[in-house]
Amino acid sequence: AVLAGPNFADPLLGYAKYIDVDSWIDHHLLTEMTKNIDGYRLSTFLFKDRGGKLTMGPIWDYNLTLGNADCLQGWLPQGWYYPQLSAEEYPWWPRLFQDEAFRVRYADRWFSLRETVFATSHMLADIDAHAAVLAESQVRNFVRWPILGTYVWPNAPGWAQRDTYEEEVDWMKNWLVNRLAWIDTQFVAPPVFNQDGGSVPYGFQLTMTPPAGTTGTIYYTLDGSDPYFAETTALTLVAVSVGARTALPYTGPITLTDSAHVKARLHTSTTWGALNEAIFTVGELALYINEFMADNDAVLEDPDEPGEYPDWIEIHNPMTSTAFLGGMYLTDLLSNPTKWQIP
Repeated sequence: AVLAGPNFADPLLGYAKYIDVDSWIDHHLLTEMTKNIDGYRLSTFLFKDRGGKLTMGPIWDYNLTLGNADCLQGWLPQGWYYPQLSAEEYPWWPRLFQDEAFRVRYADRWFSLRETVFATSHMLADIDAHAAVLAESQVRNFVRWPILGTYVWPNAPGWAQRDTYEEEVDWMKNWLVNRLAWIDTQFVAPPVFNQDGGSVPYGFQLTMTPPAGTTGTIYYTLDGSDPYFAETTALTLVAVSVGARTALPYTGPITLTDSAHVKARLHTSTTWGALNEAIFTVGELALYINEFMADNDAVLEDPDEPGEYPDWIEIHNPMTSTAFLGGMYLTDLLSNPTKWQIP
């Protein structure tokens, strides 16, 4: 009733009151990125914790994905999957996408994932790693079931030319590369910074450029607030978050004299683009590790978690001014490339 009602997009009274929005976005992105032709209408699960919101997942039934289907345009790396379905098979999502805030959040999540687990290089490496694990057993598999180069419903077109294990793996990888590239073109990408955060000298000139092939005005903030949820002098928006903030139109290089959490979006004539953000630390910091406790198995108990004895590191700032630690990490580059972000 709320989803169909006139106030469905209200952040306090609308659909967001009842569903875990992030899980619904992730579920949709996984379905579309893999072009799962069983998605939405079949093998779809939801759950709700007591006192919690309706959550999409866990994901299930992904054998007819990554181009492995000859129906519902599943073999094509271009095109959305959902338009192939009827209203009965795809009931809730069209209404959600009528909300601009949902669409903006959806695009943000896509480009965020493209920097990490959806990065093309990461996904291809993941496929190669799994293919290597299966390299020995696949030989015995196809002796027992000799289906390479033959049609097994609903294999994608071109099955006759893929008569080796390696050819099937390469075909899937090529499909995925094209799929990721096509989805990228369906959104307004984030603005591009001349540096992606980190330590910069006093007076650093931060520049922003629109993504290739787009025009519009870049709006930015320096306090970590989101330009989409802000009021600007040139563009009035409905404040979706609590406490509308002020975003500035980008007109030229920004001189950074203080540390800043920069967020920026491109606004075209019709829509908001995805978010780019970075934390800039201005000037050198005189920080050093003052003390640490390793293998703390019974010495100092965590006051907030009785029975827990965590290891800890104390970082000391000998200066009188406050040290801005945003974007800084603790890392052991010699033995372990893992980074631990400083809270």
